[in-house]
Amino acid sequence: MDTVVVKVTGKIFDDQEALRRFVEVVRELARERRVVVVAGGGRAAREAIERAKSIGVSSNYWLDEIGIEASRLNALILVASLQPLSYPGVPRTLGEVMHGLAYSRVVVLGGLVPGQSTAAVLLEVAEAVGAREVYDLSAADYVYDKDPRTNPDARPLKVVEASKLAEWLKAGQVPGDYALLDLRALDIAVRSRITIKIASYKNPGSLIEMMRGGNPGSTVIPE
Repeated sequence: MDTVVVKVTGKIFDDQEALRRFVEVVRELARERRVVVVAGGGRAAREAIERAKSIGVSSNYWLDEIGIEASRLNALILVASLQPLSYPGVPRTLGEVMHGLAYSRVVVLGGLVPGQSTAAVLLEVAEAVGAREVYDLSAADYVYDKDPRTNPDARPLKVVEASKLAEWLKAGQVPGDYALLDLRALDIAVRSRITIKIASYKNPGSLIEMMRGGNPGSTVIPE
């Protein structure tokens, strides 16, 4: 049975209608496939990290751990909403993801280890299950050649090579907090020949469109 691997931005948990529609889409997919969802931390993570900082927490290790736990809380919301299809727990390792897939149609997780983005988790899961394409319902509608928040001339890229995007990241042309994909994620995509499709979380139906070969956002090819 094919396994669909998708990441959803934490921002979707602040958009009740988009979140409801996403759950419907996952339920629809799970009729014929297994689905792994990686949930981002979103506002829950940002607010928890800021509270920790306000009382003197400065260690990036602990701040990362707090963000990971926030993403796992978001994952648990999806686990509950997807019952009885979903594995009744939030995996903390790739081994637990594989175990969950042996028993359930849907597995939902958050972050795994400090210093690692949920984009990297997305690609690691894909590598583990043998997926050749992954889907990212992101806070951004496209990958841009520059940060569109500060560059009015930023161009949306319908198709971009993973190696080119990595070059831009290393050169600082695309800020890490905007680039959607970090170097670890891009490295896995290239070495395991995994295509990454990105679209806005505001239209969860884009997931099905991307699976059918469409490109409503940006496609990162493993070149």
